[in-house]
Amino acid sequence: MIHLVIFLVAVLIVVVAAREVYAGAREEAIGQAKQRQELIARQTARGIEEHYKGILANLDLWRRSGDELGTDETEPAEVPSLNAAAGRPVKPVGGAGPVARVRPFSGLNAQLIHRQLQGRASVVFMYDRGRGRLTTVLPEEARTEVAGYIKSEGIEGWLKDLGQGEISPYIAGGAHPGHIVAVPAPGSELVLAAYVPLEWIKSRFFDSLNAEGTVGAALANERGAGMVTTDARTVGLSAGTAIQDPALAASIQRFVTSGEAGSLVVPVAMTIGPVVVPPRILAMEPVKGVPGGRWAVIIMSPLAETDAVVSGLFLRAMWWAVFVVVLMTGILMSTSVTMIRGRVKLERMRHDILTRELNQAREIQLAWLPDATQPPAGLLVAAVNLPASHISGDFYDWFTLEDGRVVMTIGDVAGHGMSAAFLMATTQLLVRNTMRRMSDPGLCLGEVNRQLCTQAFGGQFVTIALLVLDTEEGTIEMSAAGHAAPLVRSHEGFRALEIEPELVLGVDPGMVYATHAYVLHPDSMLLLYTDGVVEAENAQGEQFAGRRLVQALDGAAGEPREIVAAVVRAVKTFCGNAELADDLTLVAIQLQGQPAGVGAG
Repeated sequence: MIHLVIFLVAVLIVVVAAREVYAGAREEAIGQAKQRQELIARQTARGIEEHYKGILANLDLWRRSGDELGTDETEPAEVPSLNAAAGRPVKPVGGAGPVARVRPFSGLNAQLIHRQLQGRASVVFMYDRGRGRLTTVLPEEARTEVAGYIKSEGIEGWLKDLGQGEISPYIAGGAHPGHIVAVPAPGSELVLAAYVPLEWIKSRFFDSLNAEGTVGAALANERGAGMVTTDARTVGLSAGTAIQDPALAASIQRFVTSGEAGSLVVPVAMTIGPVVVPPRILAMEPVKGVPGGRWAVIIMSPLAETDAVVSGLFLRAMWWAVFVVVLMTGILMSTSVTMIRGRVKLERMRHDILTRELNQAREIQLAWLPDATQPPAGLLVAAVNLPASHISGDFYDWFTLEDGRVVMTIGDVAGHGMSAAFLMATTQLLVRNTMRRMSDPGLCLGEVNRQLCTQAFGGQFVTIALLVLDTEEGTIEMSAAGHAAPLVRSHEGFRALEIEPELVLGVDPGMVYATHAYVLHPDSMLLLYTDGVVEAENAQGEQFAGRRLVQALDGAAGEPREIVAAVVRAVKTFCGNAELADDLTLVAIQLQGQPAGVGAG
């Protein structure tokens, strides 16, 4: 013990001295790296600001020309010069007659501004907010693309509410994600706008930095979502949700959304969505002075490069500690082996207990599902529920109402595991109780949605399809909340019922769900399924998709049990050795013995 104490003291002295030297040198190197990155971030942010300010200035000049000259809706048949296009009076030939005035927001003016914005904006256009339509678009072939951007989530409303020159929220959809820079025209419902593809911003300000190899540059929007990143897989991911370390995510989110400038050292690897980023130094600079845009430039450099500068000195000091550690290793080895064996035994016992509990939970869950061997009168039913883990978040159910109609449900809770199973059981019970009182699928889903919104399920939601079958009349009433439409077999094979799924349950308590009615042929067959079927992936990451599901169904025949078996077999063959990423649930229903209908419709 005395010798052990001496060795420990010696090791402690060497380690403390080495670490003090290392910490001082490392702190100085990190400080220099921070200053360099903050300078790069500041210069990049100012460049982006000037880029957008320049576009706004050009559009505002265009707007002010309309402020001075008005927006007369009458244009002359011919425009003899650009002076006329600028809004100056043009006298007709011969010097007689009234003076014509060209609209300052005419096609010629648009061409002028389009030429001025070459290299900074890809499209210049005018949008009539009163009529909700595009007028001038340059180049004209971009009209369809611009119309798609305007129809993006929130953009049309943003244009209608526009009161001054601003930059739109990030438009992630379409072939060229980016922003709309717009100013309202005075005295009219016109909006003068230019579209700036984010790939141009990336090429101009970020590609050269990322090409260096030692520095990475990114641009995040006001929600902390990456608009430009060093890895395309992280575009659109929010720092607040994609980074697994909560404390680190909160720190980065605070810098990005608060408009503060500063630096941050990330000493451990970050997991951002599917990408693992090694330890880094981050410098963040807000992009200020751009109306409507509250973004941040993020400059990153690997912490390993800074550590490499001072690691040599630390390693030389640590060589002296290695000798002592080797001696200590022999003494502590036997104790360590004993402790490891005890820990392994304890973990094995915990694992066995957890496995038994999960198996019991799965048995209870299966007991909640109806017995397919005892289907309602007039129906043949087959069903399967394959969980991605021990516990499934999918469910199906059927029961008979007092008037003899049969209620069929299939649902999918976001995620899988124990929390999804709890929400699944709650939803299944709510549907049973509510449907017996209301008898209408749309009203039932509305009531279940309101009750789920009052509960705290950690942001989880439910998709569901609710059908009420009248086996005597051969009719179906149906309502769906975010769930895929059932497939029905006709003379052309399996095809999806025409229904537009509405918002999922558990999000908006005021949501109203519609009820749709259908008439089916005698002996029609319905297939209900969850997204775990079409989103099943093989080893190459390719999804099973709806077309393979229809192919599997068209190649199958017979009763519901054979239909379900054919689909499960096709999915397993497609996935091969890959595990299911999501729960898989199928319910096949065949109507038999009802009068002839008019066909699925």
